[in-house]
Amino acid sequence: MALLAPLEAQKDEDQRFVAFPDGRLLATDLNSYLFAEFMAFSKLADKCGDSRAQQYRDLAGELAQKVEETLWDETLGLYVNVDPLTGEKVLIRAWTGLTPALFGIAAPERTKRVIENNILNETHFLRPFGVASMADSELLSNQSPRGLYGRAIVCNWQGPVWILPNVFVVRKLMELGLVSEARNIASRVVRVMLKDIQENGMLHENYDANTGKCLWAPQFMSWNILALELVAVLEKRVSKRVVRRSLRRAA
Repeated sequence: MALLAPLEAQKDEDQRFVAFPDGRLLATDLNSYLFAEFMAFSKLADKCGDSRAQQYRDLAGELAQKVEETLWDETLGLYVNVDPLTGEKVLIRAWTGLTPALFGIAAPERTKRVIENNILNETHFLRPFGVASMADSELLSNQSPRGLYGRAIVCNWQGPVWILPNVFVVRKLMELGLVSEARNIASRVVRVMLKDIQENGMLHENYDANTGKCLWAPQFMSWNILALELVAVLEKRVSKRVVRRSLRRAA
C-alpha cells in the first residue's frame, strides 16, 4: 500500500504506474523489522554467552540512526518510505509509517507525535473499529475487499482494520502507560471480531474500519490469534509495573 506512488496510483490511465521503483524503496516497516531482529539476536546471544551480542546491538543502533535521519517526515509527523536514488519521499500516511515508533526506534518526542497526531487522531488512523491500515484522510484510502480499479491496484491494506497492526499499537500504548487509550483501541477491535464470531462462526482477515463489515479471507486465523492479547488488556491482566507507570503519568 505505502509502496504506491500517490500521483500515479490515483490515475488509472497513468502508464508509468508499473515503473514505480517499489523494489528499491527504503521501507519503514522492513527496517523496523530488521531492527527488532537485531535486538532479538543480541538478547539471545547474551543468554547464550555469545560474544556477538554487542555486534547485534551495534547493528540495531546504526540502523535506528539511519531510519531517524532518512525516513522521518516532519510535516506528517510520521515515517515514510524513500527512494534511495532520488531521495523522494512517498508521502502517504500508512500504518507502516508507525512501525519505527511502535518498535522502539523513534526518539521519545517523535514517538509522542506519531501517537498523538496520527494513531489517536480520528481524522487519520483511529476509526470506529480500530486503527486503520491507511489514514482515512488519504486519497488512496478505501475499504475495498480486494482487486483492481482500472490500472491502480486496490490493496486491502489501504484502509481496512487488520489485527496485527492494532496489536502492535496496543502493546506500545501499554508500554508507555497509556492504558485507557490501549483499552479503547482493544475494545474497538475485539468488538468487531466478536460480532463476526457470533454472526458467522468465524474470523476474517480484515474488517471495514468504519462499519465493521467483514471484508476478506473468511476462516482466517494466523496472526488473528494475537487478539488474545487485546482480550487480556480488556480483562485488565496487565502488570503492576504498567499500572504504576500509568498512574505516574496521570499525576
